[in-house]
Amino acid sequence: MVMGVVDLMALGLWIQVHPSLMNDHDPSGTCTLHVRAVVMGRDQDLVNLARWHADALVIHNDDNAGWENLEITVEGLGKDGTDKRKPTGRYRGTYRKEMRTILWLPLNWLRNAAGDEWNAATMTVDVITVRATLRGEACRGEFSPRAVP
Repeated sequence: MVMGVVDLMALGLWIQVHPSLMNDHDPSGTCTLHVRAVVMGRDQDLVNLARWHADALVIHNDDNAGWENLEITVEGLGKDGTDKRKPTGRYRGTYRKEMRTILWLPLNWLRNAAGDEWNAATMTVDVITVRATLRGEACRGEFSPRAVP
């Protein structure tokens, strides 16, 4: 009986020392974030309250701990004309504060490698990737707003 209690105490201490064991991992061993996101149009009331004059990206942290050192990447498709359905490339932004639940950002805050900002008038979001530190471990999560019924 005493041996079992000691073993359980040692296991509890080991989990506290190795917090990454509490994070989820995909089959390849990569730490995964539980992320949901939505794009809100500039004409929606909540976005108007912020007075951004741009579409908003709302990211929700479904993990039970804060994320740190976020790198947000959005990939999209052209909306119309000759660019319709053509990939936009990657637009990125970093957020260095801890994020516990919800993060609101104007989409035009994201920039591509050339420094151009996201243009919601000509682009639509396809995939949102978030990289962040969760409990001391580098993790990644991906979400497609189009996949939501």
